[in-house]
Amino acid sequence: SFKIASIWGIPIELHLTFILLMSAVAILSYPSFYLFALILFLFIFVVLHELAHTFIARHYKIRVRKIVLYPIGGVSEIEEIPETPSIEWRLAIAGPLASLLIGAVLFGLSLIVTISAPRTPISASLGTAGSLMLDLATLNLLLGGFNLIPAFPMDGGRVFRAILAERMKFTDATKYATYIGRLFGIAMVVFGIIFPSYFLLIVVGLFVYIGA
Repeated sequence: SFKIASIWGIPIELHLTFILLMSAVAILSYPSFYLFALILFLFIFVVLHELAHTFIARHYKIRVRKIVLYPIGGVSEIEEIPETPSIEWRLAIAGPLASLLIGAVLFGLSLIVTISAPRTPISASLGTAGSLMLDLATLNLLLGGFNLIPAFPMDGGRVFRAILAERMKFTDATKYATYIGRLFGIAMVVFGIIFPSYFLLIVVGLFVYIGA
C-alpha cells in the first residue's frame, strides 16, 4: 500500500489492488470513462466511511495506526480492542451509518438536481435512464448496507461479535463471529459462481473468508 494523505496525523494508504482495479476500470470504461468516475467517487466515499470509524475511535481515546483502502472497502487499523463491547459496536457501526446517511442525502438531492449520466449496470438496475446523483446515492447505500452484513471481519461482523461479547467471553464471541464470517465468505463465492453477473462477489467472499 502507498501513503496518499494524512488526516488528524493518521496515514491514509491506497492498496495496490485498488490501483489495479482503477486501472482496469479506466480501460474497460473507455470511451465515456463514467464507470471510472464512479470508482473515483467510491474512493472518496470509502475514505469518509473510514473517517467515521476514526472519529469514534478518537472520541474514546483509541489510537488509529493508519487507514488502508482496498477495492472492497477500507480498514482502520486500531492499536487496541475497545475495553467494552458497547464501545466496539459503536466504533464498528459508525462507518455504515455514515455511508447510509450520505446515500440518503444524495438520494434526496437526486430528486431535486438532475445530472444525466451514461447508462450503467447501477442505473439500469434502478430502472433509470442514468442519473449521477442517483448512482452516487446507490453506491453509498450499497457500501453501508453491505458492510452491515454480520460477516466478521466486516463492520456488521464486529457489531455481531460485540453483541455476543456482552453475553459470553470475548474469545468465544470472536470464535463464533469468525465462524459465521467464514460461512458468509463461502456463500458469497458460491453465489458468484452460480450467478456470473455477480462475479465480484467471488473476490469479496475470498477476502471475507481469509479475513475471518
